[in-house]
Amino acid sequence: MDNCIVLGTGESAHNIDFEKLEEWDSFGVNDVYKIHPVNHLVCVNHPHDFTPERLKIITQSTPKRFYTHLPVQWAKYFPDLVAFKTGHPTNIEAPYISVASTSAFCALIIAIKTGYKNIVLAGVDLQSHKNLSTTWHQKRVKDNVKTASDQYAKKGGKIWVSSEFSILAEVLPIYDLNK
Repeated sequence: MDNCIVLGTGESAHNIDFEKLEEWDSFGVNDVYKIHPVNHLVCVNHPHDFTPERLKIITQSTPKRFYTHLPVQWAKYFPDLVAFKTGHPTNIEAPYISVASTSAFCALIIAIKTGYKNIVLAGVDLQSHKNLSTTWHQKRVKDNVKTASDQYAKKGGKIWVSSEFSILAEVLPIYDLNK
């Protein structure tokens, strides 16, 4: 498949017509199953970082693959998980998954490394993300996403965001998933 969606839990995720995306592969983060199931689930937080309600949604999810850099903490829930190493700076060619304060960014880098040509970030609004409470943190994420997008464009890949309400709309073109 050439196309994939990276689905977050932001408000814009509730406006997506998922029937139009049946041919797309899907990555999601954390408790995204409360919105829509995905094929690949990424969690970079410890299980104890989630409320019991959110953890229940995650642990009852049934993705084809579960990705984390915390295999010991998640193995009892997802014994066949895919473990990855994290690192800095943003470099899509590096032997690690770049981190930038959000699970969605890790999911984006995994999707890039998987080889999809077109990746759309949907529900990745980041307007009220707990790790992005300052302008500096928001700028850092936008810079990292822009860097990854520029690096991926040199390899023939394209990254979009699905909502003008995402802070990433300042650095990525908008792709209308409902057309």
